[in-house]
Amino acid sequence: MTLPENFEAWVRLLTLLPILFCSIVGSAVTIAKWLQFRRARRSGERFIELVRGLDSGGDYGPALAMARADGSIPARLVEYALASVGAPRTRLVDQIEHGGRQLARTVEQGLDTVALIATLGPLLGLFGTVVGIVIVFEQLAGAEGVVSPSQLAGGIGTALYTTVAGLIVGMCALVSHRFLASRADDVVAQLETLGHALADFAGGHDA
Repeated sequence: MTLPENFEAWVRLLTLLPILFCSIVGSAVTIAKWLQFRRARRSGERFIELVRGLDSGGDYGPALAMARADGSIPARLVEYALASVGAPRTRLVDQIEHGGRQLARTVEQGLDTVALIATLGPLLGLFGTVVGIVIVFEQLAGAEGVVSPSQLAGGIGTALYTTVAGLIVGMCALVSHRFLASRADDVVAQLETLGHALADFAGGHDA
C-alpha cells in the first residue's frame, strides 16, 4: 500500500495538535491560578491584620467596604462574615465555616484540569507513537525491494516527535499541579486563620 504524498506530515500535525491544545490550556490555567493565589495570599495577610486590629465594639463599616471593593477570596470571606455580625455566635460561626468551605472549593477549581493534562499528555504522545509505527509498517508492506531510511523517516519522526512532546507537556503539567496544590493549601490555611479572627471579632462585637 502506497501512502499519499505529504500523508506523514498531515498525520504528524494531527497527532501534535491535541498535545499543543493541552499545553495551551495547562499554561493558561496555571498562570490564572498562580495570579489568583498570589493575590489571595497578599489580601489574606492584609485582612487578617485588619480584623485583628478592629475594636470589638467599634465600627466595622470601613473594613466591610474595603472587603467589598477588594473582591479577592479572603475579602469575600470577610464580607460574608461582617455582613452577618449581629447574628447569634453559634449561627455566625456556622456561616463562616460554610463560607470558608465554599471558598476552599473555589481555590481548588482548575487543579483537576492540570492533573488531567499531566495524565493525558503522555497518553497522547503514546498515541502518536503508535500511529507513527503503523505508518512505518504500511511503508514496509507497500515497498518493493530494499527500503531506504528516507522512506521511513516520516513515520519514525511522527512517533518520536509526539512522544517527546507528550512527555514534556505531561511533566510540565505534573510540576504545575504540585506547585498549585501547595499554594492552594497555603491559601486554605490562611482562610482558616482569617475565619478564626472573624469569629473572635464577631463574638466580641456581639458581647
